[in-house]
Amino acid sequence: MKKSASKDPKAPGHSWSDLELIDLGHYLKVIRERWLLALAVLVTAAALVGYYLFSKPPVYEASAVLLIEPTKERVLDIDEVVDTSLHGRADTLLHTHVEQLRSSSFRRRVAGMFEEPEREKILAPYLENAAPEDPPPSLPRILEKRVEVSRMGSDTYLLQIDVRHGDPGAAALIADRYAGEYIHYLLERSSASNNQAIIFLNRQAEEIRAEVEKMEEDLQDYREKHNLVSMDEYQDNVGARVSQLSRAHTEARIRRVELETVHDDIERYRDNAGDLLEIEEIVAFGSLRDLMSQREQLESKRVVLFEEFLERHPRMIENERSIEQVESRLERNIERAVAEFRNRLENAREREIRLQENLAEAEAESLRMDRVAGEYNVLRRNLETTRRTYDQILERLNETSIASQLENTNIRVADSAVVPDKPVEPNARRIALMLLFLGGFLFVGVPVGLDAIDSRIRSWAEVEGFINHTLVGEIPLFRKVPEKDRAVVVANEKDDNAAEAFRSAYSQMELSSKVELPKALMITSTLPEEGKSLVAVNLAHAYAGHGNKTLLVDCDFRRPTLHRLHELKNDLGLLTWLEERTDPAGDPREDPRLGIVQIDKNLDLLRAGGRSKKPTEYFDDDTFARLIKTLRSHYTLPVLDTSPAGIFPDSLSLSKHIDEILYIRWFNKIPRQQVKKILDRLQQTDAEVAGILLNGMPARKRGAYYYYGYGYYNQSKYKKYYDDDKVA
Repeated sequence: MKKSASKDPKAPGHSWSDLELIDLGHYLKVIRERWLLALAVLVTAAALVGYYLFSKPPVYEASAVLLIEPTKERVLDIDEVVDTSLHGRADTLLHTHVEQLRSSSFRRRVAGMFEEPEREKILAPYLENAAPEDPPPSLPRILEKRVEVSRMGSDTYLLQIDVRHGDPGAAALIADRYAGEYIHYLLERSSASNNQAIIFLNRQAEEIRAEVEKMEEDLQDYREKHNLVSMDEYQDNVGARVSQLSRAHTEARIRRVELETVHDDIERYRDNAGDLLEIEEIVAFGSLRDLMSQREQLESKRVVLFEEFLERHPRMIENERSIEQVESRLERNIERAVAEFRNRLENAREREIRLQENLAEAEAESLRMDRVAGEYNVLRRNLETTRRTYDQILERLNETSIASQLENTNIRVADSAVVPDKPVEPNARRIALMLLFLGGFLFVGVPVGLDAIDSRIRSWAEVEGFINHTLVGEIPLFRKVPEKDRAVVVANEKDDNAAEAFRSAYSQMELSSKVELPKALMITSTLPEEGKSLVAVNLAHAYAGHGNKTLLVDCDFRRPTLHRLHELKNDLGLLTWLEERTDPAGDPREDPRLGIVQIDKNLDLLRAGGRSKKPTEYFDDDTFARLIKTLRSHYTLPVLDTSPAGIFPDSLSLSKHIDEILYIRWFNKIPRQQVKKILDRLQQTDAEVAGILLNGMPARKRGAYYYYGYGYYNQSKYKKYYDDDKVA
């Protein structure tokens, strides 16, 4: 039974985009599998963090509030050098105040204002908790860590100074001292800035006054040098002359182009022996048009005379003579017309050159005047700008002199600090929320992190839950079975536990398979040495043991193994038969070229018959397809052992000849994502994926994880129960 292509975008081989979406179901299963470990980590971490936080010494918080008024009272309506009012710059100025209160220079200023008893009170908690070998704490360093300044809301003019300290009185003391010292700091800075500004403005006024006088002299000298008294009128005349010459030059150039066009036509007609009278400009010259008319009349008259007289008749001769005279005059007039056009062309060229030279001179003069005018305007504007600067400095100097005698500020203390009566740390509510968040993070993060570190397949839950494929069975490690006997574990009962595992895999495939017997089964894996060939042999024995006519086919041309497992030579088989490219005849078991051998009841072996690095070329050959069809007609179950699908494309080429695929995975070896990608490729073929068989399972893992329950056979009490001969 062949399957149709899946149309479900969630089915393997399809995706909404090239990006892989997060599979929440996958992570929920990861958490469910490792929740006990996550809970243990969560409880341990929460206990340690909680103990650490609750064991910290108590901390008290006190706050002082500064009000920054939008405007301050003015004795005179003048601006100060240091303006602490807002005037629409609230955000910028409030941010500036906050940063000044946080600055290290102001912090050192406040630290220096405490008296010795106050310093001892502030330092006492830190001296008690300090180790003997530690250096004594620094007061500025304590203030840096314990003082925080912020704006109270985005629409207020209030700044809050929060202080945290182990002593409630010390916290209130520091907050009040910060607020008071900041007001004193601003007053001192305003006074010092005004005095410095007066000195600076006086010096600037003298320098700019001298600069104005020098610029006035330079401007006058420039006017006299370039005679700029009537500059505007002269500039207008030069501009008008440039415009006039430009128009004349354009007209001359157009006339010259027109004449050159006629001249080129004349030369072309002459070179090609053409009739110049076809050129309209030639015909329009002088009396050429009249002469052409006379010639036409004479030629018409000659036609009439020719009908009445012979060729040598006097009237005919007279007519011919008249035509020759007209032709001669035409030629002379044409030559004069050509000469006239040449003269006109030369004159037009000379005129264009003269006008171009005059235009260049006029443009140069215009550019010179523009440059002179530009330089003059620059000098004049610089002078005007410098004069305005001088006037503003004089005005500012007068205002600063008056403002220096005033002492006021728009900043005051809105609320003084109150000594707190209870600590803010440890904060039980905040710690509880922190531990809750930490617990949630660890509960999710530990399983997900472990899954990201190690995503290899270890149990049926990961096969059927994460990869979303049926687990056919779990094969244990063959530790007690010699390597040479591992291929016949089922046939010879070399290991009861392993034999039962293969039989349970057979039963599960019969229950869950979508393809009924007879069918062709292909067995592949991700990488070499995952035991796919051993699985193929023992599973074939299991099918044969249940009465199914089974053929074991070695299609791993790159590294054939089945002949070695049965201690046979690899001299006959598929490759030797395919080299001849002949169709099978009759029963393939009787074909000596195939060399099919019986290895057990209902079980035959078709060897590889050599090695090849190009198996896909054989699998795509029509002869191979006909051979597989013949084998399927004689066997209930051909089992094809092929190369690992994770390395070679052989299984994809072979899949079109079979009905079902069994995928072998070694326990705890390959990441789930790699397995899923290979299965997605296999599902894009026409064959059904029967499921996954986990190989190499440790005994303890099978006992704990095996989904179908058959793993309990290996437990000693059940094994002893079934092996006890005394039971009736």
